[in-house]
Order: sequence, then C-alpha cells, then structure tokens
Amino acid sequence: MKAKNLGLRGWCMNTAEGTVKGYIEGPRTEMRLMREWLKNTGSPASNIAKAEFTHIVEKRDYGFKNFHIRPDEPKDHSNKLSQRSKTLKINGVPN
Repeated sequence: MKAKNLGLRGWCMNTAEGTVKGYIEGPRTEMRLMREWLKNTGSPASNIAKAEFTHIVEKRDYGFKNFHIRPDEPKDHSNKLSQRSKTLKINGVPN
C-alpha cells in the first residue's frame, strides 16, 4: 500500500455513495508524493476520476500510529449504485 510505503499515517474507506474517503498525516514531502500519486496514478484496483484534498493543516503531533483501511460504510440497498469512477476525498495533515 502506497501510504504505508511512504510512512504515512491515517486511514481510508469506501463510502456508501461509491466514493473513497480518508485521512492522512505525515512529513510534508511524503504527503506531496501521496497526493500526486493519488491524482495521477492511484491503486491498480481503483478507477479514480477526481481526487479532492481538503483541510490541509500543519500539526506538531500525529493522531495515528500507522495507516489502515477501515471497513466499508454500509450501503443503502434500496439505492443501487452504478459502476462509476470514484471520487477520492482525503483530509491531510503535513508535519
């Protein structure tokens, strides 16, 4: 997983809306590399149409010890999601 290889911390998960959201924190250079990778390459198992990065702030301390994938949010079975590209929303905290 790219985030672990870069030494980043935080999480990501699939949402009920068919998007991916997450939170990453780590050194500024590695954060920049991760953002570029998500925008231009991404996981081979995904089809990312757009990557949004919000709430980018500097912190002195980390809130997570590592990076992990959280369980998917439950889907609303009454609303079928079509196969479509995912929007990746990441909150980031460079150190």
